[in-house]
Amino acid sequence: MNDKTKKKFSRERRLRQQKAARQRQLMRLRMAASLVVLAVAVIAVIAIRGGFEKKAETSTMTIKGTQVLYEEVAPIGELDFSELKDFVRSEVSQATGVRLARISKKKDTAYVRTVYDDMATYSKFTGYEGFLGTVSEADRAGYDFDTAFYAVENGTKGDSVKSKNVKKESDLNVLIIRENGRFCVDGDLVYVSEENSSVVDGSTVDITQNEGEEDTTVLSYIVYKK
Repeated sequence: MNDKTKKKFSRERRLRQQKAARQRQLMRLRMAASLVVLAVAVIAVIAIRGGFEKKAETSTMTIKGTQVLYEEVAPIGELDFSELKDFVRSEVSQATGVRLARISKKKDTAYVRTVYDDMATYSKFTGYEGFLGTVSEADRAGYDFDTAFYAVENGTKGDSVKSKNVKKESDLNVLIIRENGRFCVDGDLVYVSEENSSVVDGSTVDITQNEGEEDTTVLSYIVYKK
């Protein structure tokens, strides 16, 4: 092989090596791009399913359509967290219409998020009285609305309203609950029963008892418009 032929062969080999190197680099870039797309998709799915939802500050019931989402926030105390998880999972697995969405802990606090098909399922599982429907449906179910109400305007407490005027709003939605905690509805608050309730914002109500009476509960009415 003469020098001219050797130089030509060497140049062609370099060109082939450079081309192969560029192809490998391009392949790596494509793989990296695919991994980024996949990671973004996974993050989106997790976010949609609530994987990145902020933990509640206090025990909170959230209404979404007919579903009831409840996140209990409670001190663990001397309980073993593993035993607590096993107990909660066992209880949920034996119930119909109940799903455990999350159970975790931070320091000495446990967070248990459970989803119920409807309010009837929630009441049956927890033992707390509750109703979710329209004002007219609640009336037919035997709830008399015999309590003092106040109007809610722009997320703040307004004027007092007589119960008979609330019952006239038959098409409005109402959450009736005998429990303490934070309650978030999927609409705008219109009326809230006065006793032991405070408005947090346009869709959220806190129901608390006087100090020393934390175990006491009253029947509360939260009337809202979707």
